[in-house]
Amino acid sequence: MLTFVLKKESHQIGAPIQIATTIYSNTSFKAHEDHYIECLNELIQFFPDPRVDAFNALNRLKGTYPNEGGYIAMQDQHFRGNARRVIISARILLELLAGRMSYNEFAKRYGFVAVDPFPAKEPSPFQLSLNNGALITDVAFQKGNAESDDDAVIITLNDESDPAISPFRYPPMMTTTIHGA
Repeated sequence: MLTFVLKKESHQIGAPIQIATTIYSNTSFKAHEDHYIECLNELIQFFPDPRVDAFNALNRLKGTYPNEGGYIAMQDQHFRGNARRVIISARILLELLAGRMSYNEFAKRYGFVAVDPFPAKEPSPFQLSLNNGALITDVAFQKGNAESDDDAVIITLNDESDPAISPFRYPPMMTTTIHGA
C-alpha cells in the first residue's frame, strides 16, 4: 500500500507543506521498496504545491460548501470622497445572477446579515450606495493568478447621487425683482 502524506513543519500561516511517501509492503516486495520510493520521490517533484494541509482540507470537505474551491472575499475600498470600489468573487456574482444563489445566501457569505452566532460585519456597500442615490460607474474584471480558484469583479460605486434614482428636489425659490417699479 502506498500513502502520500502532507507534512507541515509548523502551524503558522504560509509555512511550507511537504509531500512524503510511505510504502507498506509485504515481504516479497521489500527487495524492490527502495527503488520504488526513489521513483515516487522523483515523481513528487512534478506535483503542484499543496494549497492546504490535510487537516484544513478535511475541514473544508466537512464545511458548508465542500464542492467548491476558495472564492475571493469581498474587499470594500473607499477613495475620492465617498466613492467605493468593491471587489467580489466572479463565480459568486455569476451564481447570484444565474439564480443558483439567493440574495440572502450572498449576504450571508459576505457578512451583510447575521449568521448565528456571528453578527453582521457591515451593511452591504451596494445597499448603502443605492440608498444614497448613487449608481455603479464602472465594472472591471481581474483575472486570478495560478494560486487562486477565482477571478474578481471590481465594481466602482459613485459618490454623487444620480438624478435618475434620487428623490426629486425642488429648486431653491427664485425671487424676481421688477426693475423700474
